[in-house]
Amino acid sequence: MKTDKEVPLISVIVPVYNVKEYLYKCILSICRQSYKNLQIILVDDGSTDGSSFICDHFSAKDERVEVIHKENGGLVSARKAGASKAIGKYIAFVDGDDWIDENAYEEVLHIKAEICGEDFPDIIAFGCVEEYGLYQNEKKNKIKKGLYSGKSLEQLVRNIPMTDVFFEWTILPHLCDKLLNRELFIRCIAEIPDTISFAEDAVSSFLCMANADSIMAIDSTPYHYRQREGSIVKQCGEIEKERFREIYKLLRRTLPMPYGELQIKYYMFFLLCLKGYSKIDEMLLFPFDSVRQGDRVLVYGAGGFGRIVKEYVEHSDEICLSGWTDKRADQYIKQGMVMDRLEVIFTNSYDRLVISILNENIGEKVKRDLVSQGVRADKIDFVRKENLKNAKLPFWLVENI
Repeated sequence: MKTDKEVPLISVIVPVYNVKEYLYKCILSICRQSYKNLQIILVDDGSTDGSSFICDHFSAKDERVEVIHKENGGLVSARKAGASKAIGKYIAFVDGDDWIDENAYEEVLHIKAEICGEDFPDIIAFGCVEEYGLYQNEKKNKIKKGLYSGKSLEQLVRNIPMTDVFFEWTILPHLCDKLLNRELFIRCIAEIPDTISFAEDAVSSFLCMANADSIMAIDSTPYHYRQREGSIVKQCGEIEKERFREIYKLLRRTLPMPYGELQIKYYMFFLLCLKGYSKIDEMLLFPFDSVRQGDRVLVYGAGGFGRIVKEYVEHSDEICLSGWTDKRADQYIKQGMVMDRLEVIFTNSYDRLVISILNENIGEKVKRDLVSQGVRADKIDFVRKENLKNAKLPFWLVENI
């Protein structure tokens, strides 16, 4: 029988599927951790690009590394497979295309000891750095550093997933920026269908947080979350709609009612935006309620949501695209992205400029900046909670639930 010293405190699970280009850096960042008491589980989810060989290479070099080779079953399935082999007090996740700072777990556990000594909260939530290639964006939880339990935890869970700002996370919704009590995670992940193929991170996180007895939040940001460009695919068929319904039902079972009702509504609107459902509740361009039929629309924002809005407007029969730009347009153009330079705001004719950024505070700041440069305020629209409070979720989502 292994002694307490030999049992890894943290079981690090890496789901792997066709990420050969990034995988070596990812695994190396875990193996080189200054905190050595790790179990490292690489779950090869049916990779076909050579990722499997990289997993086996590390397993041969480091006795802490275990490899699970399985048929492709999706991210939820891979996480379940890894968790079934975990023996640590905590489970941590690192996606195969991301990496962590060399002292990540040592730093997190040091801060944990400062706050709550030898006690082990069910969840330790930290932050991350979004890596965009051209720039970085540090993301932290929007709650005070410290331990939440009892009444303070009850109040916190009522305010998951977002703050009073659309869309600003109360606690970041990723699994990878948390240490999770192993038994808690295994119990919660069992409730999530393997078929969920998007928002699985957030749903898993919400479920764990809603069932935790204690959560500790810290300001550290040791996780590096690679933001990769992907094709924008709008799948509006019945299979994707069924995935939406699964998520909606899970959240209604998970978050406390009646407090969670509005939170779930906002979160589902967030997902619908990201998946390109741009015609909702009689709005021609959801969630911008000022856009009217025949409007010439200039899209501001080159992130994932901005690309979705641009593509929708470009192919719409009811509104037309006047231009697409971003404050970093020159950098994106150098990288080969086809878009307009920022000057288009002052040279093109348009009826509406829509700031396609999902965080309400950032959208409001961009609007102020544009107005200070001479853009008419009444032409600008951005994502606001007030646009959504009275909006209705699609009938196909809420029917019979």
